[in-house]
Amino acid sequence: MEKITIKTQVITGQDDIIQVATKALEKEARDGDVIVISSKVVSISQGMVKPFDDLKISRLARFLSKFVTKPLSGEGLGRVEKMQGAIDEAGALRILFAAVIGGIGKMMGIHGWFYQVAGRRAGAIDGADGVRAKTVGPYNRVLIFAPVKGDEVCEKIKAELGREVEIAIIDANDYGDVDVWGKTSGLDPEFVESNCADNFLGQRLEQTPIGIIRP
Repeated sequence: MEKITIKTQVITGQDDIIQVATKALEKEARDGDVIVISSKVVSISQGMVKPFDDLKISRLARFLSKFVTKPLSGEGLGRVEKMQGAIDEAGALRILFAAVIGGIGKMMGIHGWFYQVAGRRAGAIDGADGVRAKTVGPYNRVLIFAPVKGDEVCEKIKAELGREVEIAIIDANDYGDVDVWGKTSGLDPEFVESNCADNFLGQRLEQTPIGIIRP
């Protein structure tokens, strides 16, 4: 099993992710490859980004963010901007209900109920902490929401590339968690989840949002 990372320019909202991916892969991809693309760059190209300065922070976001158990790395929805993003994504009533259910779960020693109620998209909101040493600018003070029409994007890239490959859009972290946000029809998501658990695309300044898994 070989894993190859492909470096690109900093992708912006003016870029067409289908054309960017096709150009980056045209000399590298072979028939039989499984191609993975970071969900963040797909989201950015789709305009699923909101600067911190454009957020209207509500009292509900300020209140709820105080009670969030922060992950080992980062702040999760314990950062007020991310909590506001979740409210904007899922709605205030749903997030409030999720907080109540999540609180009950914590008292019972069960974690994760908040995100089950809030929904997958609310849980997928990403946002940097403002430190440029960790995140490529200008994305160090923005929220990045989950991409849309992921399956369609993957199929279009495959058609443009003209190779017998399978493609997935993924969100991976350094703890082995992998979410698949889109894939071509012939790809088993379990294969992607198991083979991307090492987060080989990187998490910080690598600028390698595209990778190839070559069996």
